[in-house]
Amino acid sequence: MVVWRFLYKYIKQAKYITIGLFLMLTVETVLSRCHNWLLAQMIGALGSVPKAEIVGVLTKYLILFIGAVMLLTCSEATRRFLESRFLPFIYTRSARDLFSKVHKHAMRFFEEEMSGNISGKVSNVLNQIQNMYGNILFGCFRPLMEITTSLFFIALADKYLALILGCLNTVFLFVTIYFRRQLAPLSAARSKMYSAANGVFVDGVTNASLVKSFSNYFYEKHHYFKAVRKAAIAERTAMTTRVRVDLFSQMVFDIMTVVSFVLIFWWWHHYGLDLAGVVLTASLVETFIMAIRHMGWMAGSVVELYGNLKDCLSLLDMDCYVTDIPGAKKLKIKTNDISFEKVDFSYPNGKSVFKNFNLKIAPNQKIGLVGASGSGKSTLIKLLVRYYDVSGGKISINGQDISKVTQESLRAQIAMIPQESTLFNRTLMENIRYGKPTATDKEVIAAAKKAYIHDFIMSLPNKYESKVGERGVMLSGGERQRVAIARAILKNAPILILDEATSALDSESERYIQKSLSELMKNKTVIAIAHRLSTLHEMDELVVFKNGKIKEVGTHKDLLEKSGEYAKFYNIQIGLANK
Repeated sequence: MVVWRFLYKYIKQAKYITIGLFLMLTVETVLSRCHNWLLAQMIGALGSVPKAEIVGVLTKYLILFIGAVMLLTCSEATRRFLESRFLPFIYTRSARDLFSKVHKHAMRFFEEEMSGNISGKVSNVLNQIQNMYGNILFGCFRPLMEITTSLFFIALADKYLALILGCLNTVFLFVTIYFRRQLAPLSAARSKMYSAANGVFVDGVTNASLVKSFSNYFYEKHHYFKAVRKAAIAERTAMTTRVRVDLFSQMVFDIMTVVSFVLIFWWWHHYGLDLAGVVLTASLVETFIMAIRHMGWMAGSVVELYGNLKDCLSLLDMDCYVTDIPGAKKLKIKTNDISFEKVDFSYPNGKSVFKNFNLKIAPNQKIGLVGASGSGKSTLIKLLVRYYDVSGGKISINGQDISKVTQESLRAQIAMIPQESTLFNRTLMENIRYGKPTATDKEVIAAAKKAYIHDFIMSLPNKYESKVGERGVMLSGGERQRVAIARAILKNAPILILDEATSALDSESERYIQKSLSELMKNKTVIAIAHRLSTLHEMDELVVFKNGKIKEVGTHKDLLEKSGEYAKFYNIQIGLANK
């Protein structure tokens, strides 16, 4: 995402407000310079107009001056009104687009990047985009207009003097901007280090219970401070360079100020510049040079902001990896059969998982996936929900290639109950309703009852309006799992994925949940990943994985009789249970 294209996008969306802002800034600048011209004319009149006519001449200029002041006040009020509309508009539109941009990324993005790093960069963009617009409008455009209008009014006094002053100070401006360009990469490096430090901090806070349980406060402090020191070094490098550039700019500015005023008085002495011309030129040269100085500084600030935005947007603009094809259609299911045909898949790190993998799941069939860690069970689920795309072959639901349908419509047909359920820091009502945002309170409560979580919720002081804390930390593992099951019950999708959905439950809760799952699984295609083989008795068929290949297929009873891989797993677990 190119920074300037990103910025222009919002200027284009608010084009009428933007045009109004530029117009009002132009009017303000012209009227301000009119003040200088009128004051110069009044002072010049004092020395050149006869006393009998001086009152009439000064009255005329005074009326014009008052009119200019009133117009300036109106234009400033209009500009501030437009600002009050422009900046909030930019903030809301950019926040909306950044949210969409982040959530369009595939799971690979969230697995590889720290959440604190992502949130830090989004916050930086939202803060700095407003600063960037402010610097462009008031740090670059307004000084440019002040320079232009000042030169115009100086030219009214003497066009050659205006030309010489303009050329001298333009050289100063471009020299300043040239030296400030070196700040951009330093600013980007600083932004990157700050984001990394923020990521480490958020990671530590998110896992605060782990830090405390292992008594690793000092280790975590060292880890965080190490990142902070890197950010401090990047900050010091950027600031040191900026001080050197500012010092150089100040020296050049002082030289140009002296040269400009010497030139004005030399012009008065040798070329007969009148008193009004001297007053006008001297006042405008000061404004003119200050505008150039300010523009040089702001150009440096724009360069720094550009570096920061470039760093932040480079992360958010990374390849999404999994995208909908142009014209992708919505997945419409009549029969919920699933087919994996000649599927090849390797992770980005090069680890190969599947090669020419085939599996067919009939409508409403319940399949249990069994195998050691790393055998491909979880990867199969990730491919089915398109967290990753296959390298070869295809996956179909109801005969429709899932790579050719929208991701949103695909996932709308699948309900997942993961092994470790994550909840939002919202109320229980909101967390359960997440399975079906349009559900009524009665539907939410009915789902909670089926998941055997209703009685617990009603025992809480705020009942369904109780908040669960970040990631649901205020609930036990079993309670979080039952909330997740209630959410899946409410969604009522034709395909159900269970990733050892009862592993976090005690024995008594598990019995209740098995009853609710039995009801939930009716008329659905079910894929269950099992670590505890005792949970697979209700499956129609078990598929045993080993190194990305199917080693055995059959019922629990049949596979035990074969005395193969499944029997080996089962006997190990039974033996451990007996011990």
